[in-house]
Amino acid sequence: MAYPIMCQEEQMKPSEIDAVERTEQKLEIVFRSKELLRRALTHRSYAHEAGLARTNERLELLGDAVIGLVITEELFLRFAEMEEGDLSQLKSFLVSRRFQAKAARELGIDECMLLGVSEEKTGGRRRGSILAGVLEAVIGAVYLDSGLECVKQLLQNVILNRAEGLASPWELKDPKSKLQELVQGQGLSQPSYKVASVTGPDHRPIFTVIVLVGGKELGSGKGSSKKEAERVAAGEAFTVLGARGQGVGSAPYRSAAASPAE
Repeated sequence: MAYPIMCQEEQMKPSEIDAVERTEQKLEIVFRSKELLRRALTHRSYAHEAGLARTNERLELLGDAVIGLVITEELFLRFAEMEEGDLSQLKSFLVSRRFQAKAARELGIDECMLLGVSEEKTGGRRRGSILAGVLEAVIGAVYLDSGLECVKQLLQNVILNRAEGLASPWELKDPKSKLQELVQGQGLSQPSYKVASVTGPDHRPIFTVIVLVGGKELGSGKGSSKKEAERVAAGEAFTVLGARGQGVGSAPYRSAAASPAE
């Protein structure tokens, strides 16, 4: 059941109408309130430049909660034998900013969101945090406009279908966390990360990071952010230490529906 629409309709510019219509086409959802969807697509940089009073941040907060509810419920029902800690790890992966940013790109929302000129010039349309935020805001708008069942169907297509056949929670852990646990288990010193170089233009830098354990370089990685480069470097160091050959947590989970009959 959808909630009553509480957005005051405002006149939209042609570019805003186009963004709304393209988003509806990509989602295959027709909104009762075009203003609600326009607001979900409105980054604060655009609102500031266009003189709009509202941004998508309130809808982002709502969408974050709705996504968490839908995914937690589905995982609870689908993986009946999974322990609470493993369920939490799997949920954290599926609702992570990186995963949501990828989903936003695949839906094509990155092409439709409304950004200010300065944010556009500095690569905001590719920035993971902005993409994840607009996906959450759009989900919040779908919830208000069309109800929870519509949200469930949308999330089933873009997120939940990927839960089947995923590796164990150990394999889903961030490479930095896995490397830290590994060196602790082997009695080694904690990993440290060092930026080796930064190349490329200011709006699209490429970071090269090395990771050291006990003063020895065990891996290096490149990425569009320092954190991304650290994750790549940690993954390489993890491989160097031979942990993947131990078969830790390599078996994928199966849902209750996929389990053979007793």
